[in-house]
Amino acid sequence: MVKKVFTVLLLLLLTASFALAEGISDAYDWNRHIVDNANVLSAEAKVTMMEKIKTIAKKYNDAVVLVTSNEVEKDKYVSFSDDMYDYGGYGFDAQKSGILFLIDFNNRRLYMSTTGELIDIVNDAVIEKILDDVGTSASDGNYDSTMLNFLNSLQKYLRADYRAKNGVNFFSFEWLEDLTSLDYGIAILVALLLSLGLYYTVSRQYNLNYNTYQYNLQENARVDILESRDEFSHQTVSRTRISTSNSNSGGYRGGGGGGSTHTGSSGTRHGGGGRSF
Repeated sequence: MVKKVFTVLLLLLLTASFALAEGISDAYDWNRHIVDNANVLSAEAKVTMMEKIKTIAKKYNDAVVLVTSNEVEKDKYVSFSDDMYDYGGYGFDAQKSGILFLIDFNNRRLYMSTTGELIDIVNDAVIEKILDDVGTSASDGNYDSTMLNFLNSLQKYLRADYRAKNGVNFFSFEWLEDLTSLDYGIAILVALLLSLGLYYTVSRQYNLNYNTYQYNLQENARVDILESRDEFSHQTVSRTRISTSNSNSGGYRGGGGGGSTHTGSSGTRHGGGGRSF
């Protein structure tokens, strides 16, 4: 029985890993989602960034674009980010939902431009929290960490919003879609070790012969009445509902609070926010 359970678990793990490859065409050009015009990102870090960008796209259907530049005109980082996203043709759904994260060296500015459903999910409050997560590494000049911290922080809020809307079914293994290839290997190894440990424990310690063993209920059972008392069997309780005007009918929207919006030169509505570094 233990062997069968382990086999099913292993198959589910492998199936979930293959499911990550479905959805967006393999011919899609993911390289354009990292635009390192300032040439400050390492090749090794870009590989990890790209894996996270793909995972977000396939799980949440949201586009993520990472940009570095030292040629943005003075105080034009908002329009630069909006136009680069819009005219770059990013986005996978009808709303072109996604986010562009810019490290602007000319203006010493970090800026996020949001589009579609991410305007509400990555609202003003969430943008400030993400900037808190990335600000130190940007000030220290560690731009690989800045981008990776941004992706990790963004993924956290996307995951929370997704689960608030759809719930979490552990046995559907949806949570595996957030794991990396290394995480899958670790998960499979842990599952194997746990299954072998369980099998060893059961085979060595479970010596009860269920076909012949009988429990002597008459000799081993005893009932002691320690206390008796009377209780009311019927009681009527009246309840009055107190209304309140402070109800919150919405689900989780990425930390609460609305997001300020503006319209780019293409006519597309955007949210966003930034901070100096």
